[in-house]
Amino acid sequence: MKMPPPPQVSSRHGERSVGPFLACVVIAFVFPAGVFGVSASEVLSHISNEPSESPSSRPIESRSGPGSKRRWEHLSTETLRSVLLRWDSKIEVSGKLEGPAVRECFEGFMALYSGDYERAANAAKRLRKLGLASGLIDYILGAAQLRLGHPEIALAPLESAVGRLRGETLEPFAFDELGYTYEKLGRYTEAISAYKRCMRLGVQEARVCLQLAHACYKSGNLQDAVEAYTQALTLDPTNTTATLGIANVLTITHDYERALAFYNRAAVLHAPTTPSTDQGIGVLRLFFGRYAEAKESLIKAVQGGVMESVQLHVCLFISYGGLGEYGRATTELQRAMEIDPWETTLCYCSYLVERCRRQFPSLVTFCESYLAQFGRTRGK
Repeated sequence: MKMPPPPQVSSRHGERSVGPFLACVVIAFVFPAGVFGVSASEVLSHISNEPSESPSSRPIESRSGPGSKRRWEHLSTETLRSVLLRWDSKIEVSGKLEGPAVRECFEGFMALYSGDYERAANAAKRLRKLGLASGLIDYILGAAQLRLGHPEIALAPLESAVGRLRGETLEPFAFDELGYTYEKLGRYTEAISAYKRCMRLGVQEARVCLQLAHACYKSGNLQDAVEAYTQALTLDPTNTTATLGIANVLTITHDYERALAFYNRAAVLHAPTTPSTDQGIGVLRLFFGRYAEAKESLIKAVQGGVMESVQLHVCLFISYGGLGEYGRATTELQRAMEIDPWETTLCYCSYLVERCRRQFPSLVTFCESYLAQFGRTRGK
């Protein structure tokens, strides 16, 4: 049976924001209350690390103007320079960081954290043209390009950043960005390695665990995926994405009873349930011969707007057949046949018939009679 892709981490491309843990580190490390006259709460309100909408969908103009003057602009150049050196102590290896370059670098970093990725990327490019090369500048450029949807461009600066930022405050977060870049490029083994390095360096966030789980899933390492999802649940017990991820993997590995338990847990955590969750619960209930409950979940999925598919209608076909509602069962199978060719429908029906053969002989007889009838019709 073709199963759905793994649940996605909510902060994927277009919505991927700087991790809250990193934002807190930056704020607490650089702007403790009262220092430079800027409180941590003020900086946190300025650096919104969880934008409510896709950054690319918001006009850049809305982030400027008299009402949004940056609260760090009154700080002296020397003060900003000392802050940058605390983020990346080796920033002056290739040239002296002074004057306008200091403010350009700080501007790029803050633009990255406020969601203005074009401005961040441009600032990093201008700094490179001045002959400055550092892990911080590479990080700003790579992270901005990644959020702009250019992982192939982000790769080189981020690979450079993890080398140059060794032992620095930003090193684990550079590995996080690099891991996601590898993942976007389909290089899952390297993504897994980068995510694990990020976590070993001290970043313990459910978000990173979910990214690791997704990379493991895509690379076929299902057991490792379950472990990463489980770790995410340890950090965030109410995380629906991790719960659905475990349910999905357990379904693929035919551990249906445990999978159903996790689907039910997801339904409790995320009320009302999503249509895809209802469909997953319905399919698993069908495997246990719980036809009435399966039908209820599948109909709820339909009412919730789940995408029509052969799988959906064939499962409804089996549910109605198991309940003896043969007229409705016929309608559902006909709908399945309208969506996909004969071969797909027959193959899927045959799979379900074989799955139910020993436990539900009366249902098998009903299914086989339809398969035989449709097969004769097709041969005419």
